Amino acid sequence: EQPLQVLYLRKGGFAYFGALLAGIAALKLYCRKKETDFFQTADVVSLGAAAAAIPVWIGCIFSGEPIGRYSDGAFSMRFSTEYLSREKSTDGLTVLEEHLALVHDELCVSCHPVALYGLLGAILVLFGIIVSKRFVNRTGALFWNYVLFTSCSILVTDMFRADRFLIWGTKLSVNGVVSIVF
Repeated sequence: EQPLQVLYLRKGGFAYFGALLAGIAALKLYCRKKETDFFQTADVVSLGAAAAAIPVWIGCIFSGEPIGRYSDGAFSMRFSTEYLSREKSTDGLTVLEEHLALVHDELCVSCHPVALYGLLGAILVLFGIIVSKRFVNRTGALFWNYVLFTSCSILVTDMFRADRFLIWGTKLSVNGVVSIVF
C-alpha cells in the first residue's frame, strides 16, 4: 500500500534481497575495478555471508524481531506486547492481538519463534555450502548454492512471520515471491 516503505531499513524495508542485490552490484563493480573474476570472489564472500547470518539471527532472537504468527504449540514463545509493531496492523498482527494473555501481570502473546527458525536456517545454509564445496568444484557454485539455500530458508521462515510485507492488493509475501524467483 505504501511502496516507499521498502526504503525504511529499520522497519523491515529492503530486507534480505535488497541487501543481496546491492551486495552483488557492489561486488561486480569491485571485481571490474580490480580486474578479478566475479564468481571466484563471490564464492569467498558467500561463505562469509553465510557465516555472518548466524550472529545476525542470534541478535534477532534477543531483540524479539521478527514477530511470528500465533501459535500455542510446543515450540511457541511468549512475547511481551511491547514487541508487537506499533505500525499499521497486518492480518498476522491482528490475529496476535486477538490472543493476548496476562502472564505475571504482563500482557503477552504466544507465537512462532521466527528468529529461532531463521537461526536454524542460517546454520543449515552454512552447513549446506560447506558440504556442497566438497562435491562441486566449479567457480561460482558456492555463490549459487548460497543464493539457493538462503532463498529456501527465507521462504520457509517467511511463512511463519506475522509482519510480512505483501504485494499490493494481494496476500502474496514479497519475500516469498522473490525467494521463488531467486
